[in-house]
Amino acid sequence: MNTENSSGHKPPLREANGFLFIGDVHLTTRRPGRRKDVSFQETVFKKLDQAVEICNQRQLIPVLSGDVFHRAVEESEALKTTFKRRFVRPLWTPPIAEVGNHDMKGIRLADSDTLCMIAEGLFTVCDTSGPVEEFMINGVRVGLGATPYGQKIPMEVGSLFPLADGIIWLTHHDIAFDGAYPGAISPFEIEGCSLLINGHMHLFKEPVQVGSTLWCNIGSITRTAIDAINYEPAVWEFSPVNGMTRHVLKHEKDVFDLTGSLIDEISPGEHCDDDEEISSFVDLLAASLETNTAATPEGELLMEVFTSKFEQLETSPAVQAIVTNLLHKVTDEQKSAA
Repeated sequence: MNTENSSGHKPPLREANGFLFIGDVHLTTRRPGRRKDVSFQETVFKKLDQAVEICNQRQLIPVLSGDVFHRAVEESEALKTTFKRRFVRPLWTPPIAEVGNHDMKGIRLADSDTLCMIAEGLFTVCDTSGPVEEFMINGVRVGLGATPYGQKIPMEVGSLFPLADGIIWLTHHDIAFDGAYPGAISPFEIEGCSLLINGHMHLFKEPVQVGSTLWCNIGSITRTAIDAINYEPAVWEFSPVNGMTRHVLKHEKDVFDLTGSLIDEISPGEHCDDDEEISSFVDLLAASLETNTAATPEGELLMEVFTSKFEQLETSPAVQAIVTNLLHKVTDEQKSAA
């Protein structure tokens, strides 16, 4: 990205005490999955309010890990205005946003995507893999780079920041923190990078050190799936002197509707083997039959969960077709029996 101003001179480095990494936000007007919030968007904004307070009090650079919005094109103008009013403008310094899979309708961020439109003139969006900005963190020169979802993580980044004392890299990918699984990238040493911060995967993972690169998965600040029921949303502060510091956000514990069919939702980055995958779809169909919910609005929710799991587990088109046809058959039969 070009950091030169209109006169052709590079602006002075932003100075701060560190960074505040804010996990996937998934801001939306609609409650995802089995959340039971009266106002889901207000729940999310209360977490962002806390992040703003931490940033301002501690003079930290705010960095969003991607999936700022739950949908690439957010229809609610009120939601977008509130995001700017409650998060962007109160910050002591403009934020930086990584690009996640939910932020873009296509394979790259487009001008028509909400994150691109809302950031114009207000903050930086990391839409292309490469260097983003350099900072002076308590006398230490730190380079920040990023690779958006779907783009290749570089093997070497030191040459991109020749004057930096250290380099941090942002990603939004499936990373094999718990061991290899299909479609996941195994952590590797990135020459010149000392710290990598990954979004996309909603649950915190223990850091993995590979050579000189420490891979960290900070987790989402928004619990969208039931497997995150016991997860504590947090933001993470980093400084070259103190390393990573966790700030747990105030949050409600009882946020999922566990009545009726207990749908087996999986957060991004979680996985199971092929047999477990097939079994989980069968179990969901069986649960819908037992509770007679496939022909109700909950049946629509079941299809949403299937669609989400298809994406997360990279389910083959053949299996998707079989499962979808079975669900439609169950739905039709229950409607006929009603």
